[in-house]
Amino acid sequence: MMIMRAVIFQALVVLAGLSGVANAAFDTPNLYNLTGLGVQVSYATSSITGEARFSYSDTRQTLNFAGREIRELETEIGRQVSVTIESIPDLRTITFTLLIPAVNLQDTVARIQTTAIYTSHATSIGGPGLVAGQTQSYRSINLSGTASKVYYILPISGISGTILLSPTCPGPLVVGTACVAPFAGATVVILDANGNIVARTAADRAGVFSINVAPGDYIVQVPVNTLLPRCPNTKVNVPVNGYAAMEIVCDTGLR
Repeated sequence: MMIMRAVIFQALVVLAGLSGVANAAFDTPNLYNLTGLGVQVSYATSSITGEARFSYSDTRQTLNFAGREIRELETEIGRQVSVTIESIPDLRTITFTLLIPAVNLQDTVARIQTTAIYTSHATSIGGPGLVAGQTQSYRSINLSGTASKVYYILPISGISGTILLSPTCPGPLVVGTACVAPFAGATVVILDANGNIVARTAADRAGVFSINVAPGDYIVQVPVNTLLPRCPNTKVNVPVNGYAAMEIVCDTGLR
């Protein structure tokens, strides 16, 4: 009986150990640096701006890609990451596709080996449908290097400014008279380059506002529900590490 209990106890200990291994927490890499046959590739799934980054270098050229220039596809054999490295109108386009294997990081860096594929897409002045025969050809290379986990400290960036009303004095303007006033409580709407609203805030009693947004190009609007005042739409570029300062003067219509 004692022997049986000892065997059962040992079995439970082994199972508990296996369970701990199975539940071990692994990190997922977000940076891959690879080389092979004169080719150097770096792929970051994110960056300090939040966009994916991809760089490709061979003996002829060095190319850098970001955001939508990088095409990603999850498949059962790994993530396929593609970029266009050559485009000759009415002749061909060459894409470079990197196969990213699944990696469970136990430390901050792991050695990996993988494959990349060059695909030549033949075309013509009338498109690939007018090319006779096979229109795609392939060449593969082996790459090796590291997969790692890096952490980005995101800087604070945004837009700050003042909304003013002018003129605020009726009749002819007197030299040396400011004739401006803060637009207290003005609504401030931030649009991205595609016209989508990304943020909204309100100016304080002094007409001052401040709002955090990611680096990039924006349009600042001050919408009103009446004919006057009229506030211009203002373009602004937010730097990677800092605030874009601006002043918007809204026309009261006084003359």
